[in-house]
Amino acid sequence: MSWGLVYNIVLVLCCGWALIGGGRPERIGAAMMFGGSMLSWAALAYFGSFFRSVEFGIMAIDIAMLIGLGAIAIVSDRYWPLWATGFHLIGLLTHGAILTGIEIAPLAYAHTLVLWSYLTLLSLALGTLAYVRRRPPSASAISPRSSPPSAPAKPDGSPPS
Repeated sequence: MSWGLVYNIVLVLCCGWALIGGGRPERIGAAMMFGGSMLSWAALAYFGSFFRSVEFGIMAIDIAMLIGLGAIAIVSDRYWPLWATGFHLIGLLTHGAILTGIEIAPLAYAHTLVLWSYLTLLSLALGTLAYVRRRPPSASAISPRSSPPSAPAKPDGSPPS
Protein backbone atom coordinates (compact mmCIF):
# COMPACT_ATOMS: atom_id res chain seq x y z
CA MET A 1 0.00 0.00 0.00
CA SER A 2 1.43 3.39 -0.94
CA TRP A 3 1.93 6.17 1.61
CA GLY A 4 -0.23 8.46 -0.52
CA LEU A 5 -3.11 6.03 -0.22
CA VAL A 6 -2.63 5.76 3.56
CA TYR A 7 -2.68 9.55 3.87
CA ASN A 8 -5.82 9.81 1.74
CA ILE A 9 -7.58 7.19 3.89
CA VAL A 10 -6.65 9.06 7.09
CA LEU A 11 -7.70 12.34 5.46
CA VAL A 12 -11.12 11.02 4.46
CA LEU A 13 -11.72 9.37 7.85
CA CYS A 14 -10.74 12.41 9.93
CA CYS A 15 -12.44 14.98 7.73
CA GLY A 16 -15.52 12.83 7.17
CA TRP A 17 -15.98 12.30 10.88
CA ALA A 18 -15.53 16.01 11.58
CA LEU A 19 -18.06 16.91 8.87
CA ILE A 20 -20.61 14.45 10.23
CA GLY A 21 -20.08 14.70 13.99
CA GLY A 22 -18.31 17.99 14.60
CA GLY A 23 -19.53 21.47 15.29
CA ARG A 24 -19.11 24.42 12.99
CA PRO A 25 -15.35 24.94 13.66
CA GLU A 26 -14.68 21.23 13.03
CA ARG A 27 -16.69 21.24 9.80
CA ILE A 28 -14.92 24.36 8.51
CA GLY A 29 -11.53 22.93 9.48
CA ALA A 30 -12.33 19.61 7.81
CA ALA A 31 -13.40 21.32 4.59
CA MET A 32 -10.22 23.41 4.61
CA MET A 33 -7.97 20.42 5.29
CA PHE A 34 -9.61 18.26 2.66
CA GLY A 35 -9.62 21.05 0.08
CA GLY A 36 -6.04 22.03 0.89
CA SER A 37 -4.87 18.44 0.50
CA MET A 38 -6.62 18.04 -2.84
CA LEU A 39 -5.23 21.35 -4.09
CA SER A 40 -1.75 20.32 -2.94
CA TRP A 41 -1.97 17.07 -4.91
CA ALA A 42 -3.07 19.04 -7.97
CA ALA A 43 -0.31 21.65 -7.52
CA LEU A 44 2.29 18.90 -7.22
CA ALA A 45 0.96 17.07 -10.28
CA TYR A 46 0.78 20.13 -12.53
CA PHE A 47 3.46 22.51 -11.27
CA GLY A 48 5.64 20.52 -8.92
CA SER A 49 9.30 19.70 -8.99
CA PHE A 50 8.50 16.66 -6.82
CA PHE A 51 10.33 18.21 -3.86
CA ARG A 52 13.66 18.73 -5.63
CA SER A 53 13.22 22.47 -5.00
CA VAL A 54 10.70 24.67 -3.20
CA GLU A 55 7.17 23.64 -4.00
CA PHE A 56 5.75 27.13 -4.43
CA GLY A 57 2.24 25.91 -5.26
CA ILE A 58 2.04 23.83 -2.09
CA MET A 59 3.66 26.63 -0.09
CA ALA A 60 0.97 29.09 -1.26
CA ILE A 61 -1.76 26.62 -0.27
CA ASP A 62 -0.06 26.10 3.10
CA ILE A 63 0.04 29.85 3.73
CA ALA A 64 -3.68 30.09 2.98
CA MET A 65 -4.32 27.10 5.27
CA LEU A 66 -2.30 28.72 8.07
CA ILE A 67 -4.37 31.89 7.79
CA GLY A 68 -7.60 29.88 7.81
CA LEU A 69 -6.62 27.70 10.76
CA GLY A 70 -5.43 30.77 12.62
CA ALA A 71 -8.78 32.46 12.00
CA ILE A 72 -10.63 29.42 13.37
CA ALA A 73 -8.34 29.47 16.43
CA ILE A 74 -9.06 33.15 17.05
CA VAL A 75 -12.86 33.03 16.75
CA SER A 76 -13.69 29.60 18.16
CA ASP A 77 -13.77 28.38 21.74
CA ARG A 78 -11.90 25.18 20.85
CA TYR A 79 -8.32 24.14 21.60
CA TRP A 80 -7.71 21.91 18.57
CA PRO A 81 -7.33 24.84 16.13
CA LEU A 82 -4.43 26.15 18.21
CA TRP A 83 -2.65 22.81 17.93
CA ALA A 84 -3.52 22.43 14.25
CA THR A 85 -2.24 25.95 13.51
CA GLY A 86 1.00 25.24 15.36
CA PHE A 87 1.60 21.95 13.57
CA HIS A 88 0.79 23.55 10.24
CA LEU A 89 3.17 26.44 10.95
CA ILE A 90 6.01 23.99 11.58
CA GLY A 91 5.26 22.30 8.27
CA LEU A 92 5.26 25.68 6.56
CA LEU A 93 8.68 26.43 8.05
CA THR A 94 10.00 23.44 6.08
CA HIS A 95 9.36 25.42 2.89
CA GLY A 96 11.21 28.33 4.49
CA ALA A 97 14.21 26.12 5.22
CA ILE A 98 14.39 25.14 1.55
CA LEU A 99 14.09 28.82 0.55
CA THR A 100 17.15 29.69 2.63
CA GLY A 101 19.24 27.27 0.61
CA ILE A 102 19.42 24.41 3.08
CA GLU A 103 19.68 21.21 1.09
CA ILE A 104 17.14 18.63 2.12
CA ALA A 105 16.67 15.37 0.27
CA PRO A 106 13.42 15.41 -1.73
CA LEU A 107 12.03 12.44 0.17
CA ALA A 108 12.81 14.10 3.53
CA TYR A 109 11.15 17.34 2.36
CA ALA A 110 7.99 15.47 1.32
CA HIS A 111 7.87 13.33 4.47
CA THR A 112 8.35 16.33 6.73
CA LEU A 113 5.36 18.07 5.17
CA VAL A 114 3.25 14.92 5.45
CA LEU A 115 4.26 14.34 9.09
CA TRP A 116 2.90 17.72 10.14
CA SER A 117 -0.21 17.13 8.03
CA TYR A 118 -0.92 13.94 9.98
CA LEU A 119 -0.57 15.84 13.26
CA THR A 120 -2.90 18.56 11.98
CA LEU A 121 -5.47 15.88 11.09
CA LEU A 122 -4.99 14.27 14.50
CA SER A 123 -5.76 17.64 16.11
CA LEU A 124 -9.00 17.81 14.11
CA ALA A 125 -9.95 14.25 15.07
CA LEU A 126 -9.28 14.85 18.77
CA GLY A 127 -11.17 18.13 18.61
CA THR A 128 -14.13 16.35 17.06
CA LEU A 129 -13.97 13.69 19.77
CA ALA A 130 -13.97 16.39 22.46
CA TYR A 131 -16.97 18.06 20.81
CA VAL A 132 -18.89 14.79 20.56
CA ARG A 133 -18.21 13.99 24.23
CA ARG A 134 -19.40 17.35 25.56
CA ARG A 135 -22.37 17.78 23.24
CA PRO A 136 -25.62 17.43 25.18
CA PRO A 137 -27.79 14.47 24.25
CA SER A 138 -30.58 15.24 21.84
CA ALA A 139 -33.91 16.29 23.29
CA SER A 140 -35.64 13.22 21.92
CA ALA A 141 -33.28 10.79 23.65
CA ILE A 142 -34.27 9.57 27.09
CA SER A 143 -31.26 9.36 29.32
CA PRO A 144 -31.07 6.84 32.17
CA ARG A 145 -30.98 9.72 34.68
CA SER A 146 -34.06 11.48 33.37
CA SER A 147 -37.12 11.47 35.58
CA PRO A 148 -40.23 9.68 34.43
CA PRO A 149 -42.72 11.82 32.55
CA SER A 150 -45.22 13.58 34.77
CA ALA A 151 -48.92 12.95 34.43
CA PRO A 152 -50.71 15.36 32.11
CA ALA A 153 -52.75 18.14 33.65
CA LYS A 154 -56.54 17.85 33.81
CA PRO A 155 -58.50 19.54 31.04
CA ASP A 156 -59.42 22.40 33.39
CA GLY A 157 -55.66 23.10 33.99
CA SER A 158 -55.55 21.78 37.56
CA PRO A 159 -52.80 19.33 38.55
CA PRO A 160 -53.55 15.61 38.42
CA SER A 161 -54.85 14.01 41.61
